[in-house]
Amino acid sequence: DHARFRIETDQPAPILFISDWHIGSWGTSYRKIAEITELIREHKLWVAVLGDMVQVAIKLRNVLEVSDNALPPRLQMRFLHSWLEDLAPYILWSTWDNHGVMREEAVTGFSQYAEMFKEKTVYHSGIGHVDLDVGEETYRVATSHRFRGNSYMNPTHGQMRYGRFEGLDRELIVAGDSHRPAIQTYTDGPMTRIAINCGTLQTDSGYAKRWFSLNTHNWMPLVLLYPQTHLMIPFSDVSHYLALRDGELVQAA
Repeated sequence: DHARFRIETDQPAPILFISDWHIGSWGTSYRKIAEITELIREHKLWVAVLGDMVQVAIKLRNVLEVSDNALPPRLQMRFLHSWLEDLAPYILWSTWDNHGVMREEAVTGFSQYAEMFKEKTVYHSGIGHVDLDVGEETYRVATSHRFRGNSYMNPTHGQMRYGRFEGLDRELIVAGDSHRPAIQTYTDGPMTRIAINCGTLQTDSGYAKRWFSLNTHNWMPLVLLYPQTHLMIPFSDVSHYLALRDGELVQAA
């Protein structure tokens, strides 16, 4: 439920939040998986994994849903295991999810997905409170695959609700699940908070096109944490952070 990490640095620390890759689905962008994986390794990004990394369509609600498995669940897990073996040095923590963990628990009573992440990372089976010491500063983070509450107008409603009623000392609250990426910086009493929702790499989801939107956004948000002054700067996608860091946006302006 609680974890603490120390990043010894005198430079701002980039924390990348990823979720909802849905490995094994026909609708997932495997090119984007390769691109983000390479960016993590090349730029040595710290990572938090917030669930639904595999599709695991095993609920048997209808034939169409199950036939979305481009890979059978066993191969999805082997794919994820191989990816995790390579990326584990960069991953700080991970969370439960509904596609892998809850579906497996419902059928077998335990989750192979959860066990893999327990072996390689700090794994939160529920809501996780993480204190990140970056240089001289401490940042208080709350993460989960999803937070209770929903608003069709505000994708970060569940995160904001959690900060108001439960995570009273949390200043950065992040989740995934809904595939609706958003970043909200706001004040709540004396605090300035940032609430974030991740996008998805399942960019051609028939479920989403029927029930939510024809448009899908593959943003994986990144937050830059400063070591000598208490400052959090969110980016909607890792590419935006890299463009600013390398001066491309400044030159374009």
